[in-house]
Amino acid sequence: MRRIYIIMIAAITLGVLGGCFKDYNERYFVRDNRVEFQDAVVNSNTGTLGFPILPAVLGDAVGKVRFRINMTGEQKDYDRTVNFRVIPESTTARAGIEYNLPQDSFVIPANSSFGWVEVEILPEGSGNRVIALELLETGDITVMKRYNRIGFRVLYYSSSPEPGTVEQINDITYFNTITFGGQSNTEIGNYIDLLTGDAYVIQGANVNQDNIDLVYMVGASTRLNFISPSDDFAGWGGAASHIVNDWTIRNHGTLVRWQGPTPEEVELFDNAESVADLMAAFVQARTTAQDRPGHNATNHGPGSRVQLIDVEDIVLFYSPDRNVVAMIKIIGGVGSADGDVVLEIKSGQVTEDPNAMHHVAETTLGPQASTSVAGMIDLLTGNTYFRDSCPSCSPQSTPAQETIDLIYAYGGSGLNSLYTPMGIDPAFTQYSYIAANWTKPNNGLLVRLVNPTAEELAMYADAQSVADLMRTFEHAVGAAPGRSYAGYDPATYTRTTHGPGVKVLRLEVGELVAYYSPDRNLVAVIKVNNLHLQGGTAAVNRRIDIEIKSGQFGPL
Repeated sequence: MRRIYIIMIAAITLGVLGGCFKDYNERYFVRDNRVEFQDAVVNSNTGTLGFPILPAVLGDAVGKVRFRINMTGEQKDYDRTVNFRVIPESTTARAGIEYNLPQDSFVIPANSSFGWVEVEILPEGSGNRVIALELLETGDITVMKRYNRIGFRVLYYSSSPEPGTVEQINDITYFNTITFGGQSNTEIGNYIDLLTGDAYVIQGANVNQDNIDLVYMVGASTRLNFISPSDDFAGWGGAASHIVNDWTIRNHGTLVRWQGPTPEEVELFDNAESVADLMAAFVQARTTAQDRPGHNATNHGPGSRVQLIDVEDIVLFYSPDRNVVAMIKIIGGVGSADGDVVLEIKSGQVTEDPNAMHHVAETTLGPQASTSVAGMIDLLTGNTYFRDSCPSCSPQSTPAQETIDLIYAYGGSGLNSLYTPMGIDPAFTQYSYIAANWTKPNNGLLVRLVNPTAEELAMYADAQSVADLMRTFEHAVGAAPGRSYAGYDPATYTRTTHGPGVKVLRLEVGELVAYYSPDRNLVAVIKVNNLHLQGGTAAVNRRIDIEIKSGQFGPL
């Protein structure tokens, strides 16, 4: 005997039934075959859609999701086929990318009142997508009008940039248009991997902490913020407390904001075609930020956070933990926590190849008047050169000018000093020919680390790659101004004496000097092993013994 499908309800209160008698009668006292989603019956409608949106399923987990279908009325002794469809106007997921429908119909088996709709979730999608489904009248089977539609979210840990917006240029990646969401955006994540362009939602970021370079946040007064995971996130409360309290990997990074960049700065972004170009721009921004008009350290960096970012600004970033360097141009966005920001990004990684680093265990440099010990050096090879004004000295500097990084000089108030060819003091007349005659004098920045800590000495001793040396340089730029100079002359930090700049003065034994040259794409760390006299007290007899670790990165 055929049974009539009746859903038994153990307890129904008058409050539940109030105003719903027609609904109740349609479902439980009809003999017609009508179909409905079980999830539509037991869940409330979402907003003005007229049907519920179910909690998200994780798209990163490959497989099918199934939804039970109830059929009222008499069962049949043969299979029944019912059609359904995806509701296009309510669906943000993309067929073939986030989902597939194995079929657009399902079967209610013979002598049954139930069936199942299946949707295949694909693993390569992105974002927080919605799939809306609708049961359709099929033959003599009609639908329960209030319960024939449901939606569900497919949540992916990350959103990837559209393929057409990504271009590889030498050793960097160029994202010509890429979008990230604010912390309340339900469609696009706000945790950024600058190497891949992936935007992680909070669930994805929590399990991929080592990939996160930046967090994009929007504040009521601070507006658009880029924040390194290493920041303290003071004032952000629940929006970021999990990072501070729960994350075990919080990548460090330094940010600098060019507000209203100059045409020259925009050109640096537009013309960047290598990691070396990106690093040159970052170092320039990092070491000159305070010289820009209206500079404010909180708003513009350098630091673990920059804020009040606006359209057309350029943000520069370097992470010594991930060896990632990037330039970010803001090209659009609504600037709200539930909105998004549109960016143009160029990013890459400093090489970790140990073969790219050179080690000179020790070499000696002589001062400007020396005829026996050369005073100019190629930091990559350790080769040394004499001044041209010594005709009997060999090798002389001018033929090798493109490879000469530093010059040692002694005298005046600077005592034992190192200079770049571009920055050599005109008071040293022996080197006046450089400014007058050289066509390619190398530029660079020097930073002196007085009384280095055990950790700093270990950074130098353990350095095995260009990336390691770049970490040390970045550390030196940030550390030099804040250390104690008690017992030294001068007793306080000055850029003239300690850098970053084209010279460092009054060097002492045991100190470290970090060096970076955008002209040579070269980074080096120098350890001062000895300062000594040879054959008399005159300046001409001064010597400096140094150990060098150096390397080049990016296409030259």
